[in-house]
Amino acid sequence: MQEIQWQYYPHVAKNPITRAFIESQAKRQKRPKTIDAYARNIEDLMSAFAESGVQDLIEARPDDIETYIDWLYQRTPAKPKNKVTSLPGDGLSPNTIQQRLVTARLFYDFCIYRGYRQNSSNPIPRGNPGYGGAPPERGVISHKKRLPWIPSDAVWEQFITYIMTHESTRNQLMILLAYDAALRREELVSLRVDDVDWATRWVTIRPQTSKSGFQRTVIFSHATGELLKRYLWNERASILTAFGGEKNGPLFLSESNRNAGRPITLGTFNDVIERLRTAVDLPYLTTHTFRHLRCTVLKRCGVDLQDIALYAGHKSVATTQIYIHLAPAELNKRIREAAASFDARMERLISSAVFHE
Repeated sequence: MQEIQWQYYPHVAKNPITRAFIESQAKRQKRPKTIDAYARNIEDLMSAFAESGVQDLIEARPDDIETYIDWLYQRTPAKPKNKVTSLPGDGLSPNTIQQRLVTARLFYDFCIYRGYRQNSSNPIPRGNPGYGGAPPERGVISHKKRLPWIPSDAVWEQFITYIMTHESTRNQLMILLAYDAALRREELVSLRVDDVDWATRWVTIRPQTSKSGFQRTVIFSHATGELLKRYLWNERASILTAFGGEKNGPLFLSESNRNAGRPITLGTFNDVIERLRTAVDLPYLTTHTFRHLRCTVLKRCGVDLQDIALYAGHKSVATTQIYIHLAPAELNKRIREAAASFDARMERLISSAVFHE
């Protein structure tokens, strides 16, 4: 069983039932990030119940859950909202509240299934969008979905011009790879040098780093490839010389004095984008903006939605994805051809900064 950082969830660790729930998720090989989120959410539930005077966690009633929901809406985020991937504003985001309640529902399902809970009904009912002609049923809270913000063409070009004149080669490369390949944050920071196929300008996203669990290949532009060479031959090579490391190992290495030479973490990319968000005055810029923008550009270029889903690694085409990615040349050719006009303009912007310093 994978290691669980119990020191971050002391109440969960102390309670045998909550501890068993988290251990069950680990044994099912849930991703470390998922296990951490579950444990933090249950820790949050236990803190809320203690503060609200709810005595019995396991036999919680619907009105106890309503008290918890009200408590969540009264909460303010531990960090300012512009540090997370949601729009600025007061209070916890709807997505955060939804995540807390989904975890609590899974916990009570676990308690019912294992016989820890005497009441066989879950105090957090599921919503139903309406299947088989049945009327839809609302869950405990309405699930609001906000469209992600993406920059206009003019704002995007200004942003690219800014990073090409103010950021390190590593940071330029992280942003441009995140855009070219529509990468999630974890997929980006987990890249290795040996994931790169120079002949085709492809990058392999390994299944263990992909949210969907499927391997896929994605492309990068010529200009991004030149930046990649510059980073490997200069900044990264200097770090390896000074601090050691694997030549074909993790692609992005820390430049800080504290962790120099070690692979970067999710927080490193967060910090880069947080600083840029302030520097370029784009309050809605997040680590996911580049992925959203790339997928939007592909749709504007007429790429089929199924191809976009495959390229981005969405689970909605999980049944056919494995076959497509056994022979990815046709998909990547269509992506490259469809986005050629947009990529050419990007390459001119980047090349002017790279080759005319």
